[in-house]
Amino acid sequence: MNAICAREVEPSTRISRVTRLVELLGDDVVLIPVITDTKKPAVEKWQHLTLSAMQDPKHLRALERGNIGVALGAASNGLCTVDIDDDDAVEPFLADNPRLRETLITARKRGCNFWVKIEGEYPRSHRLPFGEWRADGNQTVICGSADGVPYRFVNEIQPITVTFDELVFPEITKTSARRANDFFNSATSATSATSSTSSTLQLCQVRTVEEAIALAMPETAHQNNHALFKLARAVKTLEAQGVVEGAAARIVVFDDWHRQAAVRGVLRPGQSRDKYLLEFLHAYRCARHLLIDEAVSTAWQASQTEPFPPEAAVFESDEAKRFVGLCYQMHRLADGGEWFIPTRTAAKLLAVSHQTVCTWFSGLVALDILKITQKHTTTKATRFKYQSSNSKMI
Repeated sequence: MNAICAREVEPSTRISRVTRLVELLGDDVVLIPVITDTKKPAVEKWQHLTLSAMQDPKHLRALERGNIGVALGAASNGLCTVDIDDDDAVEPFLADNPRLRETLITARKRGCNFWVKIEGEYPRSHRLPFGEWRADGNQTVICGSADGVPYRFVNEIQPITVTFDELVFPEITKTSARRANDFFNSATSATSATSSTSSTLQLCQVRTVEEAIALAMPETAHQNNHALFKLARAVKTLEAQGVVEGAAARIVVFDDWHRQAAVRGVLRPGQSRDKYLLEFLHAYRCARHLLIDEAVSTAWQASQTEPFPPEAAVFESDEAKRFVGLCYQMHRLADGGEWFIPTRTAAKLLAVSHQTVCTWFSGLVALDILKITQKHTTTKATRFKYQSSNSKMI
């Protein structure tokens, strides 16, 4: 474990630990009381806890009495963990995911947990060849001990924000490969069946069936679960463009993918075509978002070179004016339709805090420059329309 980070920090005293964890994980996290020296939640129906529990004095007192777990997935606004249960698998996993060296890492007896904030859709909790993907309906203990062995911080920094597609889940060791059956038999799905609509700005990465299949083609025999999830999103993207229409056409695309995967030798021996088809259809039903290009990046570049819209004149600071310009360029890309900008992405571009971006959004709504068309949920950003733009630029 020292290869990850030489600094290992024991959890702080119980009096300050709840505050400390909220500062570390974010104020949108749900903490769970866990029985001392175990991994078992101390409350019934803990999966139903919401952020409101973190304002309940009784709940907060319970957090001070034993171990502390974290409700993962939608309950904590996309906070998930990759649980690796083999020390020998950690460094190979990091070699494929170097960004995870810069995220929160915790450990107890063996392996470790990588904590990430997922932006966009992600599959439900399921086994991996080397551990477990933990999301909705799961919890990970972060403070306390189990069987006398304390939990510790290996890398005590805030979780990074990534999309699920940025993570790589290869086969890591021969030992873990024997557990790969669990990985294949767990259905990859999103956390809700809410689908995207073509009226929201979506700049497509795929425009042909061939591009969709190439994008979703696995490189090894242990990536089909995630590949089918990506294929489902690609098919929805093609449907939004009118390239693919109807259930029969979806199956034609799947069959093309299946034939090419068979030729490449990346299908699981003994697994039928129908099994893969059912996994694909399940992923299609649950996928929430289309595949998109970096629309925000395109809008940002335009906002750096083109004049500010007239509405930017209400602000004095260059950062605020630039933010208005970014919103205006998103409006243009959307052809006057609705659009969204992940607040954390905007904060990074403008080198300001996440809260500052939220305040700017609120201010533009109050000024009737922006109109909220869809309010945010735990898995979907707020959608806006830019109302006050005109053709005259300053």
